[in-house]
Amino acid sequence: MNTTIYITELIECCEAVAEPVDIFLESPPTATLAEPVCYAGNTLYSIVVTTDAVNINPSVGLATNNNDGTFTITDIPSGALVTLILENSDADCNSEIELPEFDCGCAPPEPPISGGNETICEGDPLPSLNATAGVGQEIDWYNAATDGTLLSTGNTFTPPAL
Repeated sequence: MNTTIYITELIECCEAVAEPVDIFLESPPTATLAEPVCYAGNTLYSIVVTTDAVNINPSVGLATNNNDGTFTITDIPSGALVTLILENSDADCNSEIELPEFDCGCAPPEPPISGGNETICEGDPLPSLNATAGVGQEIDWYNAATDGTLLSTGNTFTPPAL
């Protein structure tokens, strides 16, 4: 929305021609946030911000203008509180948003290294299975890939009868 007002000057009995002064109403920039992406062992995350701002200044992390109406904020520590200042080009009409607190959690460990598949003849005893875990990790044996029952813990496991 714009408006125009006029100014004039009166000297004794003569009035100057009215001079227009335009006032332009600028809205503060707005933004929408994409889902954060964790990296660096879940210690940092990045987020893409879609905005009509010409620049973003984050309180934490680095902002990169993607020149397509989006900015990527990188190097945000997991769990950090972050404020973004969205800058408007035509006026000092900035806006400020706070990112929702985001915690990447712990990094998932590497999967254990299996001793390999086993093939047996019917009636033969079931072999012991083995696997190797990373340093400081423990192997858990389940009866299903998800939502299974814990059968055993440790590097070796002999399954019950099939």
